[in-house]
Amino acid sequence: MTSDMAHGEAQLPEVEHSLPSIGPRQYVMIGVILTVITAIELWVSYSSLGNLIIPVLLILSAVKFIVVVAFFMHLRFDHPALTRFFVFGFVLATAILFALISLFWNDATIIEGTRQETVHAAAEGGAAAGAKLEVALGEFHVGAAGEAVAGGAEFDVKNDGAVPHNLRVIKTDLAPEALPVGGGVVDESQVEVVASVADLAAGATGSATATLAAGSYVLICNVPGHYQLGMYAALTVH
Repeated sequence: MTSDMAHGEAQLPEVEHSLPSIGPRQYVMIGVILTVITAIELWVSYSSLGNLIIPVLLILSAVKFIVVVAFFMHLRFDHPALTRFFVFGFVLATAILFALISLFWNDATIIEGTRQETVHAAAEGGAAAGAKLEVALGEFHVGAAGEAVAGGAEFDVKNDGAVPHNLRVIKTDLAPEALPVGGGVVDESQVEVVASVADLAAGATGSATATLAAGSYVLICNVPGHYQLGMYAALTVH
């Protein structure tokens, strides 16, 4: 029995395992690539891309995943069958990724359409001098009167959302989506803020008064990241 086993063991084929030839240079190159992608992700998260932020971040994350799997997990050196298996899974994951992006884009479009409808509906009645302007904040939109008459005005603000929001009333000729951004918020040192309401918890209310001169205004939520997600509305004062 023992001799048979020994004979069987002697007949086992020898398998050579070749290790991938990755040296310090390759690791440094991969590290630089991942660092650059991470820097781009950081820039995107604080940029004014609006509804494009989440899709772009998802795509960049997928690129980093491919780099890590291909090199650090030695996929490019493995058997072709394993590569095909990974490619199939990655294609499936990519399809799911774009489906999620499509759903997010549609939701963002609906939110934007709702925000515009709220603005136009409120604008039909306008606002008299010294009148109260109602502002509704939510995820992620600002519902407010689209027009008002020059003079004293009081902004009655309510947070209808589930997370904290605030309000800044800014006099500017810039487009609502083109305000200067730094550190994830609108840079208030570069714009004229005529009224503001501090952070409001979900369901809370607040108010602010201002004397509005004729011109163009933008109402925003300046909680970090919220402006980029669409929390702004135009206000024209006649």
